[in-house]
Amino acid sequence: HRVYWQLQLQEASLENELREMTGDDQAQFRGMQRPALEAIQQGRSPVVAVMPTGGGKSLLFMLPAWICSRGTTVVVVPLLALRGDIHRRCRELKLSSVEWESRRPVDSASIVLVTPESALTVDFFAFLNRAKALHRLDRIVIDECHVILNNQQHFRPNLARLGRLAKFQEPMVYLTATLPPEDEDALFTRICTQRSDVHLFRDRTSRPNIAYRIYRPEVERQYRYGNLCAQAPAVLYFI
Repeated sequence: HRVYWQLQLQEASLENELREMTGDDQAQFRGMQRPALEAIQQGRSPVVAVMPTGGGKSLLFMLPAWICSRGTTVVVVPLLALRGDIHRRCRELKLSSVEWESRRPVDSASIVLVTPESALTVDFFAFLNRAKALHRLDRIVIDECHVILNNQQHFRPNLARLGRLAKFQEPMVYLTATLPPEDEDALFTRICTQRSDVHLFRDRTSRPNIAYRIYRPEVERQYRYGNLCAQAPAVLYFI
C-alpha cells in the first residue's frame, strides 16, 4: 500500500507541475508521456521515446528542466527550424534556454540547444565536463535520434557519432517519431548500449489523416532535362 500511494503521489505531483508550467488547470499527459517522464525523473538511462509528430516529445525534457531549473539539460537538435521552435516555446514557458555558441557562456541556462556538429567539438566537451564537475548536468537529450542511423559519409557524418555523448555517463534521452521496430537494434548499437538496458516507450506513430498522392504531369520535351521540369506549364499550373 505504501508503494502504491507513493506512486500516486508522484503521478499527481508531475501533473501539478505540468499545469503550473503551462498555466492550464486542465492540462493532462498524453500517450506515453507520463511513463516516459517518470523514467526520466527517476534518472533511468538510456530512455528511448518513440512518439508521433505533435505527440509532445519536447515535454519530456522541458518539464524536467522546469522542475529542476538549477540544472542543465543539453538538447542536441539536428534541424535549424526545430531548434528555433524549441527556443520559442521555452520563452513562452519562461524556461531559460540558449543556443550554443562557444564564445558565449551558457552556464546559467536550464536548456542548452546544440547542433550535432557542435556537440562533438572540444569546446562543447569542455562545457559538458565543467557542468558535470559542478553537478549541474542533468541529462543529454538527442532529438530526432533516428538521424544517428545516418550512413552517408559525405552528408553530416557526425550524426552517426552522437552515441559518443554517452561517455559522459549522465542520463541519456533519445526522442523520435521515426524508428521502425526493425531498426531498434541498429540504434542501440550506435548508442553503445544493449536492448536489455534500454527503457523504451513506444506510442502509435501512424497518422491516418495524412496521405500521399502521385501527380504525373504531361511535360513537353524541352522541359524534360535537369531541373527544367519545374518550369513546365503543367507543373506550374498544378503548383
